[in-house]
Amino acid sequence: MSSVHHLKPGCLQRGSSLRQEHQSPYESGHRRGLWALALIAAAAGFAFGCATDTRRIELKVSDPNPAGTTPALASDAWAEQVTQQSAGRLTLTVYHAATLLSANELFVGVQTGIADFGVYVQNLEDNPLKDDLLLNNVVMLPFMGWPDQRSTGQIYLDLLAAYPAMKDEWKGLTVVGAAMMSGMHIHNVVRDIRTPTDLSGLKTVAAAGVLTDSAHAAGALGVSVDIAQLGEAVVDGTVDAVIDDFAELATNNVLEPFKYHTLFGDGGINMTPLVIIVNSDVFNSLSADLQGIVAASGSFYADQFYALDAPIQAASVAQAEAWNHSLVRLTPAEIAVWYELVKVPVHDQWVTTCEVNGLPGQAVYADTLQRIQAVASP
Repeated sequence: MSSVHHLKPGCLQRGSSLRQEHQSPYESGHRRGLWALALIAAAAGFAFGCATDTRRIELKVSDPNPAGTTPALASDAWAEQVTQQSAGRLTLTVYHAATLLSANELFVGVQTGIADFGVYVQNLEDNPLKDDLLLNNVVMLPFMGWPDQRSTGQIYLDLLAAYPAMKDEWKGLTVVGAAMMSGMHIHNVVRDIRTPTDLSGLKTVAAAGVLTDSAHAAGALGVSVDIAQLGEAVVDGTVDAVIDDFAELATNNVLEPFKYHTLFGDGGINMTPLVIIVNSDVFNSLSADLQGIVAASGSFYADQFYALDAPIQAASVAQAEAWNHSLVRLTPAEIAVWYELVKVPVHDQWVTTCEVNGLPGQAVYADTLQRIQAVASP
């Protein structure tokens, strides 16, 4: 944290001195009474937070995404918005890439105050500094029939509000907002894929471990290749398929070799949350009005991210179509076949792990499915 004082000294107007000249007993007693009331009011302000704060506070934001990328541009716009909304009283300086904290360091780094805010890419399964967001990872479960990014993001925030156990996993952190990254789809060089059987036997790279488990359930052969090397891996036969989003492949110039694409609805197989977090001590030390500005800013970040991301995704799909690639768009009934494939080995295993750890996995899982259905059939 940069310059926040946890005892909220900005709550009081200071600098006035007590008069030293002679005062009548009445005047002296009256002033002593007023001074006592002032001390009581001050104590209340320190205990409960004051409504406004005129200090100028500078805080650090760690964003692991490189400058100029969609998440980074959204972070920059969000930080500027917070500064504007606070009339310059709260300045957020964004540190991109690993200039302050790496992606793997970010969760603990914000907890411990190296950064005040962070843009956290949830579910870093290879994170050596484990974040323990087990219950929160319900939003990462594959083939749930997820709706579009915005609706799924709102489902996630509503679940956070409904289940204290989900909030408790963010130890020492306060969630300001969240945006869902683009949905994952299957891209391959061999054939059209509609059913799990069609994926069987294909050498497949997945963007996350939970997707690797899903591919294995379909009989695919899991391989590990860096995304920058995918083009070469296709040429030498190391890779047949990849589970990732269109824009990620297009940005890394490896979309063209994958001529067959299977799309799993608006939300894809699943999505990765980008979560705006703030150190809870920092947040609690802000005045009430600044807390309100920060809390309200989460939706602005999401709006910015979606506005920037949508045209990139659309352009990537359009490019695949311009190359005369085959695009198979699965129906809800066809997606349900994939859901049944992973229900036991992935979903039920997640529920069991939650319950063993004393978390309401079954309740959250059932509620999530109901919320998805409510969006699909309003």
